[in-house]
Amino acid sequence: MTLASLAAETTVILFMFLDEACSKQYKGNRLQSLSDIRDPVREEAVLRVHPKIMTATGIFLELRLIMGNEGTEADVMKHIAASMIGEMVTASILPLFVIPALFLI
Repeated sequence: MTLASLAAETTVILFMFLDEACSKQYKGNRLQSLSDIRDPVREEAVLRVHPKIMTATGIFLELRLIMGNEGTEADVMKHIAASMIGEMVTASILPLFVIPALFLI
């Protein structure tokens, strides 16, 4: 639940960029085939890869530090960090692969 807001924010921003790219194609009267929609969606999705990977890498590195701690309280923190790692994987895959595919449908 911790990273749900990050995934939601990234998804909304990605939808805005994808919608803007398709609107440019529509206004330019260039929507003649499926590839006319697929190409701008692919370009916008690729532009979002770098910021998303940088965010995910930063969060993974922080969680890795928590996973390496020792002690009584560290056991509790390790369980929380492990669930956050799973959420971060999901939050990374969703905007990079799933959302552009759903936008094309």
